[in-house]
Order: sequence, then C-alpha cells, then structure tokens
Amino acid sequence: MKLFFDTNIIVDIVSKRSGYEESFKVLELTDTGYVSTISITDVMYILRKYNEQNKVSDILQKLISILTVAVVTQDDLMYGFSGAMNDFEDAVQSSCAKRIGVDYIITRNVKDFTASPVPAITPDKFLERWEDEEG
Repeated sequence: MKLFFDTNIIVDIVSKRSGYEESFKVLELTDTGYVSTISITDVMYILRKYNEQNKVSDILQKLISILTVAVVTQDDLMYGFSGAMNDFEDAVQSSCAKRIGVDYIITRNVKDFTASPVPAITPDKFLERWEDEEG
C-alpha cells in the first residue's frame, strides 16, 4: 500500500509528541511511503526552534532514507492556488499525493482534506482498517 505522510505526521514522529506511536506504527507498516519536499523543509523549520538542529536533522535524514521524497511540482503549486481546497499547503500536498498515485494521505487533520482527490485518514483509523483487513 502506498501512503503519503502529511507534515503533521512527520512532526509527530520527529518530536515524539502525543500520539506519535500510531504515526510511527503506520510508518512501519507501509510498503511504500512518501513525504513531500515541503514537509521536510517545514518540519526542519518548525522543530529547530524547539530542539537542537543537529538532532532534528539526524532524525529527518533517517526518515528520508526510509520514505521516498516526492518533489512538489509547478502543477502541484498551481492546484494549491486554484482554491479547490481551503488550505494552500494541504492542496499542494493533496495534488502531490494524487500525482504519485498513493492510496491514502495519513494526517491528523482529515477535515482539511475533505475536498482532496486522495482520501485522507488519521493514523488510528488507518491502523483499525489494517487490523480488520489482516485480522
């Protein structure tokens, strides 16, 4: 299964904030995981304010050795500007996820992806589905 990890999921994992266990478990279960270039730069920007930059950098480097980094294209940005979704960054992420053909966007903000062409699901809901299918 191909999964696209939203920025908030990467922040969960890197910072070990509440709920990161579910996010990490989904990461472990995925056959093919993707993260966008903007997520990596955003996470570095957000977390270096609260953590040692080297620590964040080391963790992000480990993550991108596991995940495939999807480059955000001009078309993805134009989709963001189109107003098809309320939030620019989420629209860009959604466009990128659609272009690379993932099954789900893993995010904590499902409500922000209601207009997404790719279904969005929280880590805990994904794990429930996974267990139902495997069980």
